[in-house]
Amino acid sequence: MNDRRLRALERRFEESGSEPDELAYLHERVRTGGALGWERYSRLAELNVEAAADYLKARVERGELEQERLELAAHCSHSPAIEVVGRPKGCSEVPFDLAALDDWTQLTLASYGVEVWQRAAVAAAREAFRSWSAVLPEDPRPLEFLEAAEESLCGTRSRTYRTLPLVPFWFMTDEACRRPEGALWCAKNAFLSLRNPAPHHVSFAVHIAGEVATPPKIREALRLDLVPWSLGAADPVRSRVAKRQGTHL
Repeated sequence: MNDRRLRALERRFEESGSEPDELAYLHERVRTGGALGWERYSRLAELNVEAAADYLKARVERGELEQERLELAAHCSHSPAIEVVGRPKGCSEVPFDLAALDDWTQLTLASYGVEVWQRAAVAAAREAFRSWSAVLPEDPRPLEFLEAAEESLCGTRSRTYRTLPLVPFWFMTDEACRRPEGALWCAKNAFLSLRNPAPHHVSFAVHIAGEVATPPKIREALRLDLVPWSLGAADPVRSRVAKRQGTHL
């Protein structure tokens, strides 16, 4: 009976394309214990935060999602996660400056383990690269570091540090880091955080990214990478690497 009802609701949505029919289908899918991929889950969260929160809560209760991962999503301002665990301290939409970005990275994200911190560095470097490519589109150096870092996260590293470009020491200066060129030092530190997960590599990568771009843009970049991964629904880094390599990781 449940399967017939679910299929009927799916057909109704496919025929009408209306939001009420879409929500009814997704709600029934969740109610009957069905899993949602990232796209469908995101759509459910967009249509009804409470329904998405109920789905996350049920996944925790079934042992499909760790409480710590749910809390990480809440720290990344994911509304359904906040609905379940409450709004974490320091998680707000007030003006977000460079000092707030540093605190969020070094105090909050760092508490969730090395991989979370490394992923934060990679996401920050990718956002900073947008500023670099707008000014120096023909220079691939930051992208080489960035892609090598992403490959390392996925365990498919095909490049070594010796094969990557040299970075002039002057890129470490405060003045240089405020220009788009700072994206190169940012990307290098993101890569180094995978070779040696020392705190300063991640701190430099995120801080410099905040100088090159803006702190709110960096926070949003981190959110877009960390939330689907933390909820076990998708891995943006792995998807990018698989697309480049033409494989399924």
